[in-house]
Amino acid sequence: MSEIKLTTKKLWPTTIDGSISILDATLSDKDKQNINNLERKNLHLLYPELGRIIREGFGLDEGNDELITATLETDPELAAKTIIHDYWVHLHSTY
Repeated sequence: MSEIKLTTKKLWPTTIDGSISILDATLSDKDKQNINNLERKNLHLLYPELGRIIREGFGLDEGNDELITATLETDPELAAKTIIHDYWVHLHSTY
């Protein structure tokens, strides 16, 4: 899975839509296809790797409280899971 390197707080997304745009621009077509092919009940398989990439790349573990709040969660890990789910929904509406 592609790494996301957003090292400056100014580049961190603050909305789910912003997160989805960055994932779309960053992930390979193969990664997108693999995510799209998963059934909803199997999204948990993405959490270890993609969840880490999202938490680190989007600053969830470093104080991006605006994005955490946008996901309606209070925890970086849960926020990453919400972003993964919403990205999966986005891919299903796109492909």
